[in-house]
Amino acid sequence: MFLRERGCSEASAEIVWDAIALHSTSGIPLRKGPEAALLHLGAGFDVFGIGFSEISAERIEALLAEAPRLNFTLEFRSLLLDYVQRKPMAQLLTWTHDLGRHACGPACPSIDDLFAAAPFAE
Repeated sequence: MFLRERGCSEASAEIVWDAIALHSTSGIPLRKGPEAALLHLGAGFDVFGIGFSEISAERIEALLAEAPRLNFTLEFRSLLLDYVQRKPMAQLLTWTHDLGRHACGPACPSIDDLFAAAPFAE
């Protein structure tokens, strides 16, 4: 809706939606087109350093001069921890689940916990 209200075509808005919705999933963004793949790979690099060793030291230095990290990794993790502690059940089937299990323990159930607690389990 945001993009459509600003004159973006429906097709372009859908590409942006896919890229944002799928950027933290495994495998799917690489099959959804260059925009989704770029956001997925860029986020993985920015947050976790995935692919870091493939970038030259000179390029990293130039990137950091242009956009300093400002303690991003620790600050982002802190924000995620705050979120998972406030909403542990919202982490189910998401990439933040491991963080939730670590921070909240059983309050953030695993798939195995759900199977074990299913009322129709035999």
